[in-house]
Amino acid sequence: MYIFRYITNLQETDKYCKFKRVLDELFLSDEGTDWTKKVDLVLRKMSIKNKDMFTVYFSLTDNIETDMFIRTKDFIENFNQELCYEDRKQLFNKWMYRDDFINENILGEFLYLNLYKVIDKHTLLKVMWDNIGKVYDNSPIRKNHFFSETIAILLDTLNFEEFCGFVNNNYDYKKAAHIYAVVGELNAMSTVDEGTSCLQKSNYLEQKAMEMSEDIFNNRINIFDEAYYMVQNLSWLFKYNIDKKDQCAEYIRFLLKEDNRNIFKILYEAVECRESNNDVYNYKINYNSVDLVINNDVLDEAMSKVEPQTENDQIIYELYQLYKVNKNNVDMSSTTPHVSSKHLLKY
Repeated sequence: MYIFRYITNLQETDKYCKFKRVLDELFLSDEGTDWTKKVDLVLRKMSIKNKDMFTVYFSLTDNIETDMFIRTKDFIENFNQELCYEDRKQLFNKWMYRDDFINENILGEFLYLNLYKVIDKHTLLKVMWDNIGKVYDNSPIRKNHFFSETIAILLDTLNFEEFCGFVNNNYDYKKAAHIYAVVGELNAMSTVDEGTSCLQKSNYLEQKAMEMSEDIFNNRINIFDEAYYMVQNLSWLFKYNIDKKDQCAEYIRFLLKEDNRNIFKILYEAVECRESNNDVYNYKINYNSVDLVINNDVLDEAMSKVEPQTENDQIIYELYQLYKVNKNNVDMSSTTPHVSSKHLLKY
């Protein structure tokens, strides 16, 4: 407690007062901090209260957080230079995608935390929106909510007319899941004081999302087509139309009629993944997600008509077999059987 009293009592005349802001963030106090706000949660993660950061601060060593902090700092400084759109897009890609392993959630946290330093937020919004397919690259281990939240914050910097123009010019079927996620973030922002303009934008974007849903259903748009495919699009489509079970079931029949091998992608919507330390991926089925996207009888019939042809198919097939055996077990939770593989499942 002494350190917090010392920081609080630092006066402008003290020779160490210039370090007050750094000390405030380093030794983050619970007093006056709202842990329901994600920005404070991110600050706490980087403070000395986090045991993973303790060694870093006192031995001047590095870890994945410090590496990504430096990467994000350099990215923002370079992005703020007078550059054309394509150059800024390349900067974003270089920041996000390197040969070394990165944790996109941590990168997203740092961008979220340092967003106020970005000068041209409108261009950053366009760059992130255009690259969302790479952020959510159809792998089951990349589900980065911080990017959806950051885009929602950037959208809120637009006035309503600019917002509507941006949405109308930049939404498509491939971004369906992402659009639904941003709607949720704007809704959440509308409940706090600084988000007073968010509700109108959220309602507008939600209306566009519903129109997109109707287009997909009524015009038989195959969202598993290469031009539109993004994992979780089907799940979000059905979540937003939870009261239209017959229409959803009819759409599944349409997808299977288009290609009976689409059953692997349908079941893939329910796959969750955890990576172990020895480069082995542990896959399991979220049983509630299966129930969301397909009826069990339809699933069993569809799987009886196909054979695995790829490593991806084989993993899905093994997960399906486990699902068949265990689906009536009401107490699966964390003990849900999984399939382990060194192959990264990705359609």
